[in-house]
Amino acid sequence: ILIKGGDTLEKLGSVKQIFFDKTGTITTGNFKIKNINIYSEDKIEEIKNIIYNLEAHSSHPIALSLQKELSKFSRKINLTDIYEEKGIGISAKIKKDIYKLGSYRILENKENKHDLYLTKNNNLIASIDIIDELKEGVPKVILNLKKHKIITTLISGDKREKCEKISKKVSFNNIYAEQLPEQKLDKVKEITSNQKLQRGVMS
Repeated sequence: ILIKGGDTLEKLGSVKQIFFDKTGTITTGNFKIKNINIYSEDKIEEIKNIIYNLEAHSSHPIALSLQKELSKFSRKINLTDIYEEKGIGISAKIKKDIYKLGSYRILENKENKHDLYLTKNNNLIASIDIIDELKEGVPKVILNLKKHKIITTLISGDKREKCEKISKKVSFNNIYAEQLPEQKLDKVKEITSNQKLQRGVMS
């Protein structure tokens, strides 16, 4: 770790709260596929190939892991009209059909039982359950921060169920789940602003 200037260390000593993202920070970011559930007449090999080709155009950490997991099903498909919406998913045309792969937010009924969903012309054809492991030493680090009376807060785009499961192992003070990228920053600003107001009233 490179630190420029002594004032940085002085500011670090006055920190009262630390916000953590989940994927790649608290967890390894190396996702593994637990289940692929099919809801159409498509063969599993075809579904895997569609998922691989869509994720090849995504910048999300999950996409890189899924590409590795599905590398055996990497037959190239010609995609057009490719569009990725941060924190939601990616869509593209295969011939005349529109495929979307992403979180529950791509669904019309907003079901949130699985990690990822694949739709064809807005009809659900598959869902994916994935797993991600904690980084080694994370529980100990969070515990040490709390011993120094530093508030630890987890802000994640993942499902609440998964965030709460992690918090049972890590024991954060606060959890904010299912947050879009822009919502994460807004939440940090909101919390820190409220704390400044509280300190102003107390003084």
